[in-house]
Parts: sequence; structure tokens; C-alpha cells
Amino acid sequence: YCVNDWQLMLQYFDKALTSVRSQNNSIEEAITFLEWLKKDKFIFLGYEEYIINQNKLTLNATANLGLQRTNISNHTEIATDNKDQVYIIQSNILSTVHKHEYMICIGIRIFNKNNIIEKEHRFYGFFASIISFQDATSIPLIRSKIKAVEDKAGFTKGGHSNKALLDILQRLSRDELFQFSEEELFQISMGILSLANNPKIKLFIIRDKNNSFANCIIFIPKDLASTELANKMSYILEQMLTAQVVNHHYNMLNEYNLVRLQFILKAQDNHFNDISELEIEEKLITASRKWEHKLQDVMCCNLGSINPFLHYLTAFPPSYHEYFNPKSAYHDIIKLEQVHKYNTSEADLYLVKNSVHYQLKIYIPQESNLQLSKILSIVNKMGTSIILHHSHTITAKITIYLHHFILSNTKQSFNHNNIKEQFETTLKKVFAKEIENDYFNSLIILASLHWKEVMLIRALSRYLKQISFNYSQIYIQKVATKYPKIIYNFIRLFESRFNPEQNNKEYVSIKEKINDLLSEVTDVVHDHILRCIYALILAILRTNYYTGKEYLSIKFDSSKVPNIPLPCPFREIYVYSNSFEAIHLRGGKVARGGIRWSDRTEDFRTEILGLMKAQMTKNSVIVPVGSKGGFILKRAPKNPSLLKNTAIECYKNFLRGILDITDNIIDDKYVTPNNIIKYDDYDPYLVVAADKGTATFSDYANEISEEYNFWLGDAFASGGSIGFDHKKIGITAKGAWVAAQRHFWLMDKDIYTEPFTVIGIGDMSGDVFGNGMLLSDKIHLVGAFDHKNIFIDPSPNPEQSFLERKRLFHLLKYDLYYNLPMKNQGGGKGVYVLRSFVQD
Repeated sequence: YCVNDWQLMLQYFDKALTSVRSQNNSIEEAITFLEWLKKDKFIFLGYEEYIINQNKLTLNATANLGLQRTNISNHTEIATDNKDQVYIIQSNILSTVHKHEYMICIGIRIFNKNNIIEKEHRFYGFFASIISFQDATSIPLIRSKIKAVEDKAGFTKGGHSNKALLDILQRLSRDELFQFSEEELFQISMGILSLANNPKIKLFIIRDKNNSFANCIIFIPKDLASTELANKMSYILEQMLTAQVVNHHYNMLNEYNLVRLQFILKAQDNHFNDISELEIEEKLITASRKWEHKLQDVMCCNLGSINPFLHYLTAFPPSYHEYFNPKSAYHDIIKLEQVHKYNTSEADLYLVKNSVHYQLKIYIPQESNLQLSKILSIVNKMGTSIILHHSHTITAKITIYLHHFILSNTKQSFNHNNIKEQFETTLKKVFAKEIENDYFNSLIILASLHWKEVMLIRALSRYLKQISFNYSQIYIQKVATKYPKIIYNFIRLFESRFNPEQNNKEYVSIKEKINDLLSEVTDVVHDHILRCIYALILAILRTNYYTGKEYLSIKFDSSKVPNIPLPCPFREIYVYSNSFEAIHLRGGKVARGGIRWSDRTEDFRTEILGLMKAQMTKNSVIVPVGSKGGFILKRAPKNPSLLKNTAIECYKNFLRGILDITDNIIDDKYVTPNNIIKYDDYDPYLVVAADKGTATFSDYANEISEEYNFWLGDAFASGGSIGFDHKKIGITAKGAWVAAQRHFWLMDKDIYTEPFTVIGIGDMSGDVFGNGMLLSDKIHLVGAFDHKNIFIDPSPNPEQSFLERKRLFHLLKYDLYYNLPMKNQGGGKGVYVLRSFVQD
């Protein structure tokens, strides 16, 4: 229609121009403007005709041309108080050709003799781009406005200020010059002049006569300008004016060190928010402030004039600025200070307003070995799923990595302060390797448990493993997390039995609740696992849970433990820690036996149970029954010195765990330790002798005895350094050696001067086998085996072999390996350490 109606629109324009010329009250400048417009200065895209009808202008739809042929219902309302013969306004009609913008409307009014409007012509389109390059002082209507602004400014003609003023006006778009009033142009141009000497954020809002469009012009100091800031300002204008940005332009005013932003906004429902220009400008100024300056404001607000955190102003990278505001940064600084002060990781779980997803921040010092893959594993096992992750490197006093996670919403809400605290505490403890990284940790959320309550369930699961339970730890974890209500009530049952402040309160009702919940479990395997945990809780006689220790010790009535391997001990104490696990088995109330440093991390209780059985036989002529204890290190260091120190510390904590729940005798009276609720008789007899791996540890044991003021004193560990050191003295080996000497004496052989062949059972770290293999340097040790390795030396060199055995004997821990390769006399065959062999 635009092309087809082009000539018709020009004819209507000529007709309107003729009518204006014929009117006596016509303004010459208006006529000149219309004649100028006709010279290809306007692109005609639409036309409407309005005629007077019952004293009201009415659209004559039959006369519509161009785009308005199909836009009959969409026309621009013109303010009734507008009496200009020729007016130029922004229409609310969006062009679909040439460019996708709201068209300019040029109205031409025809008045009767009484100066009342009888007809109005409206031409829609755009000013031709060529007029942008035309001197503004030569364009009709505009030139008179510029002259009026010049006169009002009062600058000397040809002077610097006058030239600057004209330059500013020339830089304005021709649309603005046509549509803005003389007063509006004066305010804008004088405002820009003042900004030249004092660059700052300045806003001008010019609304059209119909209050449908607002032309917002913002001047910004060049050093503050950015696309990000422009987007922020656009958003602020839309929100505060309840309008929509329909067009925008940016241009540089290099001479004034300013950037000019122009936003054209269309009002919603033809109504702008009644809000002052100054109020909007203040918002824009706030938005334009650099992130670092805002952070400094937040710091001053919280800290006053003394600010110890100034070094953080430049610590946060631009990527951080995009995600977090300065208030969040200040909160992070508090966490970062904790990381720096204690050289440890920190965590923060929170919920952002109007968001359904929880967010998690984790702060990791650079020197930490905690990799992102490990963090992801830990967070996932906490019962959440990660939707989004991004990280930031923050460099202040030290470099700290901040990992930010958005977490999926879970069925359980964990915005409660207590759950938040437990979630964060658990994370930090897992990072510090104080808590294991497993699915039990999700019970923090699923069952609203304390991290130590989760530790109890984990310890019971670990104990099940040691009694040859049929199901894996992972499977037990999955079952436990599937039934959080049951696990929660298990903890309440344990609490009712052993919390000194409750002492069996609600015990019966909790058991009834558990039985009801278990009856609802339909999976047979799940039911079996849950009932085994239930039975373990009921089999507990004592625990140090409420003593505040970092390790957990539990005393079981072994006869009540379901499916326990035989022989069933009288009592056993299981000690759980993230660093070690330990067990002490007793055949009766008065029993004696050693403590072993075991290598069997998967089934150390099986090893200790077998040793206890043997000890029962050996002790039959000494004390009524035998006992045995053992511990394993979960993370054994490779450095020998560090390994020894770690083993000693774990050994000492094992003994502390035992004495925590063992009765004492003070002034000939039985005394139960503080905060211990017991479900057995007084049980004060406990002796821990040396054994494999702990032959030199007796003094440490007696230190613990003294620490606890235990009634046995240094008899607790058979005297320690002032008693017998089994490995050092070799008393057991020497006793057996006498029997060997007699055997060879009967064969008329001197085992101190004549070589002889030996095959043995054991390894060089033991006090029996180790000492025995050092009682003669004529031994040809051709083979030995223990529970782990098979040692074969087909052609031993007695002297070299003796030196190697002596070296192995003095090592801290078990080792069968000679310094290889060692070639011996008699065929040049080497030494072998095997896991197994098959005889041809």
C-alpha cells in the first residue's frame, strides 16, 4: 500500500498545504516547513483524515492511505489542548516497512473563520536521513527554536560559549529538535554545557504531549560508560516509569568526555509512573557506581572508619561482579577471613529471595589438595543435585577458590538454621577428612540429623562389615537414606537409652514407633538390614557418645549381636574414628591379651577373633580367659616417621576409647565414668599387653592409664618400659629356641657353627619369628609365609641373609622384602616374595 498510495499521499499533502496557505491566520514558518518537507525530506508511509462531526474530530476511515489502510483501529490520540496549526509528535503506530520503529506523525490542521478546527490531516512516516547532515539553523521550525535558545542563554554572539551551545544543539537528532519545546532544548543544552566542566550522571526526560512516549536522555562520564551500565539503566527506566524501551541510541561526546544514552520508552496503558526525574536520576547514579566503590560503602556501613578489609576491594574478579552484589561480597569476606586465619575450607548454604533453589558457596585455600571433582562427589553425597556451578579465584592475602553451586530443590526443606549449620559443618569436616565421604551424610538433610548422629549410624554400618555382614557398605548407605524416618527414630532410641539427660524417657513409645515403621518396609533385604542396625542399638551396653570425644566407642553384649561369627566373645568394644577403627574382644570379665596393629583393613575383627581364641587357650593356666585387641589405620602415611607417629596417636585414642567406658576403682569403690549410662554390671578389669606392631607402645598405654587415673596403673600394659619388652628381650622366641637347640643336639649338630635349613611361619616384624631368626647367623632360611606373602630364597647366603633379616626386624612395620636384587651363592638364584605359587 505504501508504494501504491505514494502519489495519493503527496496529493493529499499538496491539498493540505494549499489549505494552510489560504488561511489568514497561518504562520509563515509553518508554511515554509511544509514546503521544505515536500522536497523529499519526509518518507510518507501512511495517511489519515479527521473531520468535524458533532463538534468532535472523527476519523474518516475511507480516506486512509498507506499503512493506515489496514490500521484503522490503530490511530494516535492527540491531546485536545494542542492548537498548533502544524505539529510533530511520536505516534504509537509501529512501522512494518522501511524500519521497525514507531512512526513520526505530522499533523496539519485546517481552521474555520472562528478559529475552530474543522479538518485535520495526519501524515505518518520518517524524516529522510539526509536531513541529519543539514545545518539545523536552516531547517524551518527548528531554526526558530535554536534562535530562542540562543537568546535565552544570553551568550555573546561568536563567543566560545555561544559556539559550544550551537554545537550541542547541532548534535541533537532532528527528531528531537522537531519534537522538543524551546524550554526543553534550553534545559538540555545548558545541562550539557555545565557537564563539560563537571562530568557526572545527568538525566533529562521529555514526555510527548500525549504522555504516551518518554524520551530519556542520559549523559554519563566517559570512564563510567559500558554496555553493562547501559543495560542496567534501561532496566531502571522501565521499572520506575512502568514503560517499555522501544528504541535506543548511544553516541560519544568526546569534547565533553561524555557518553550520551537515549532511550525512547512507551508507556503502559498510556500512563507513566508519577515519579520525579531526580529520584530516577539518583537510581541511575547508584547503578553507575563501580562495584568496588559500592563494596567500600558496604564496608564503611558495617565497620565504620576503621576498615581492615580494604585489600579485598580489588580481590574479586570481574566474573564475580557479574553474579554477586557488594553485600554478598562483604559476607564472603567474613568467610574468606576464616579461611585465611585457620587455613581451612569454609562453606555457606543459603536461599536467595524469590528462588526455589538453594545455593552453596565453598571457599578453598589454594594450597588445599581438594579438587573440583572431589567437591562434586562430596556435595552430591550430601543429598543434593547440582544444577549449575561456577568458580572464582579471589586473591587478597592468599589465593582462595570460591565455588558457587545452585542446588536442586529436595523433598525436604533445609533452610532451618540448625540444618544449615549441620550441612556446613559436615561439609567442612569431610573436606578436613574428619568425616567420611559417603551417602550417610545425606541423612543431615533427609532425616534432619546432627553430623555426630550420622557418625553413629556409619559406625554401626562399619561394625556390621567386621562381623561378615552380607551386604556392602554402599548398599547399606542406600537403604539407610531410603528410610530416613526409621533412621531418625533409631537415633531417638539410642538417645533415650544413653543420653544422661533423658535416661530412658520415651524409650517404649519410640520402640513402638520403630516397630510400626519397620512393618511398612516391603523389601525383605531392606527390612533385614534395618533390623540388624536396630538390634545393634539394643545390644549396646555403653558408649562414650555423650563425652564429646572425636572418636566413638561402643561396648556390645556380643551375645545380642545378630549372626555374630563364633566363638562369641563375652564383651567387645568397638572404637570408630575417621582415622582408625579398632576392636577389643574379651572371653570373660577377667581376661588378658595384647593389642595388635593390624594390616587387615577389611576384616581385622576376624583376625583379632582368631587371636582371642588362641589367647583363651594360652591363658588357661595364667588367668581365667583371654582377650585380644587390634586397630587399623585408614590412611597410613608412606613416610616411616609420620607412619609411626600416626600409629601411636591412633593406638592411644583406641585405649582412650576403651577407658572412656570402663569402670575404675577409686578408694576401693567402683566408679563409672562421667556421662556414661551402663546396662551391665561393674566391669573394671582391662589389661592390654604388647603384640605385633605394638611391642614398643606399652609406655604410651601406661601414659593413657595415668591420664585416666586407671586403677591398674602401669600394670595396664604389663609395666611398659620398666616391664618386659617382648620384642626387645625376645623371651618367647628364646624359650622356643631352647627346644630347637635340644632337637639339633640330639642330632649331634651345633646350630651356632654349622649351617642348617629353615622354613618358617611369620614375618620379621614379630617378636617370636623375628627374634628366632636372629639367634644364629648360620640359618639358611629358604622359605617363609604369613597371611599376606610367601617368601622364597632357594640358595641363601647365611651372612647376607642374616643382615637382611636384622634390617627387617628393626623396621617399624611388617615387611618381607629383602633389598633386591640379591644374588646368592649356589646357582645364582634370586629372592622371591610371592602372593601364591603352583607346584609343578
